[in-house]
Amino acid sequence: FRRVLFRSASLDGFVNAQIRPQVSGYLVARTYREGATVTKGQVLFEIDPRPFEAAVAQTRARLAEARVQVARTEIDLARDRPLVEQRALPQSQLDTDTHALAAARAAVASAEAAVAVAELNLSYTKVTALTGGVAAIATAQIGDLVGPSTLLTTVSQIDPIRAYFPLSETDYLKVAPQIGRAHV
Repeated sequence: FRRVLFRSASLDGFVNAQIRPQVSGYLVARTYREGATVTKGQVLFEIDPRPFEAAVAQTRARLAEARVQVARTEIDLARDRPLVEQRALPQSQLDTDTHALAAARAAVASAEAAVAVAELNLSYTKVTALTGGVAAIATAQIGDLVGPSTLLTTVSQIDPIRAYFPLSETDYLKVAPQIGRAHV
């Protein structure tokens, strides 16, 4: 196997993860050192959480209101059921109460989903590394308004690492047969 001398090589991470926020907001912190090794899941940036905390509080309040409405319609249904059986109230009143309870329960389910979304968005204010590796230079600074299209930095996995060597066609044709045999 004849050695070919290479003057330079380009190194590239095996995985190069682009770090972008999943929510929009003002960047309030960068919690890593540029060029440092980071671990998967490590917080790299923080976005101002206050609007997202307020959204969580608001959706939790709506959930509480919806639960109160369920309790009230359950009481109405329990009160009206015997009166309908005694024919003191029309059947339509019981039907109305039953539908109101179903609607109130659906409102609770909707409010629970809204709370889950608000809590998820709040969690996204901590931007984490998608893979372990070396973190690049930050492209956004504290105070910048960032969003899902903003590239904050990249994290490159370097174990293993890729090396790219410039090779002329002539040199490639000389070593190609040996490369093929090396993989057999």
